[in-house]
Amino acid sequence: MTNKLLEGVTVLDLTRLLPGPQMTMWLADLGARVIKIEDTRSGDTTRWHPVQLCGQGAGFVSINRGKEAISIDLKSREGAEVFARLARKADVLVEGNRPGVMTRLGFGFGDVCKLNPRIVYCSITGYGQTGPLKDRAGHDINYSALSGVASMSGPADKEPSVVGVQVADIAGGSMLALASVLGALYHRERTGEGQHIDVSMADGLLAMLSFHAGDAQAGVSVGRSKNILTGAAANYRFYQTKDGGSLAVGALEPKFLQQLCNVVGKPEMASELNEHFYLAADKMPVLENIFAEKTLAEWKTIFEAADACVEPVLSLAEALDHPHFEERGLVTKKCGDETIPFKYIGFPVKFSKTPASISKPAPKFGEHTGAIMSELGYSEDEIESQRKNEAIR
Repeated sequence: MTNKLLEGVTVLDLTRLLPGPQMTMWLADLGARVIKIEDTRSGDTTRWHPVQLCGQGAGFVSINRGKEAISIDLKSREGAEVFARLARKADVLVEGNRPGVMTRLGFGFGDVCKLNPRIVYCSITGYGQTGPLKDRAGHDINYSALSGVASMSGPADKEPSVVGVQVADIAGGSMLALASVLGALYHRERTGEGQHIDVSMADGLLAMLSFHAGDAQAGVSVGRSKNILTGAAANYRFYQTKDGGSLAVGALEPKFLQQLCNVVGKPEMASELNEHFYLAADKMPVLENIFAEKTLAEWKTIFEAADACVEPVLSLAEALDHPHFEERGLVTKKCGDETIPFKYIGFPVKFSKTPASISKPAPKFGEHTGAIMSELGYSEDEIESQRKNEAIR
């Protein structure tokens, strides 16, 4: 089934690596036509990652599904004209360059807006288009450090832990960009106005700490192992099992804690929960010893029958095979009508009228250049000439 939610919306995707491609992949899942625009030299570097699948980087294949690909040299006169023709017809442009790069190429928001006043132009950067850090390079770990997230991650007696997923890239970048573009498209439908969207991954990560910011400003420490959600409570942490597996215990509320204590044979321990839902740290050794008595599989079976907010820690491979995600259709081996040799993680939200869908696999480098240029009005001779001039590939 083809999604029709964003049918008729054309997106120009100039992004690389993770935040932008993940976001534009979701737009494609929702029915938009996404044209991935890459340079003529190497394109998105994730294409050539050493972990290969179907002749391309495995990560690239995973997050660039549903797109078309065209390769253009934006620094050449001919390539710039091809891009200008695309921009005139597009609804959304997404780019992830440092501030000023697109303007130097002649395609900043002001330039593109003259070509197409209705364009929704989204810029995803580490620190945003303004501010003292706007030109500074960074990666997820850096945004995590500056936003305060790192100070809350890991055990108190060691250095901060690296978060297991690029939370700034995806939550602070991809997800916020997706929501913002959809909001801007709605605004445009009502007013006819396009606009520029400035997405900062560092800003997005700090905004995720709004709940904790209240505690911090009330004088409550939210650092590592300082409060219930950062490792201070025995009823909200990981425990190792007999065979080296791990259990995630999240028994915060009294009813869940009581279930937990009943299951482990310590019903009286539930009465020691304080007014902040803490089960004091001195109970950690008690639970550590109990959980070390059985294997992960044994505890999994035991807690399947208990409403105690306790789950096994799965590897990613195990999660991809979990029957819950399979039944919800989140993990699929299908890409349109084609069976693919690995599992896609689909769009994670269910729509009752316009369900998201995966339309086609990730494109090869420059796979649709000729077809898209023909669509823009270029003749076969003009296309071949530009290939020889290396304006396109």
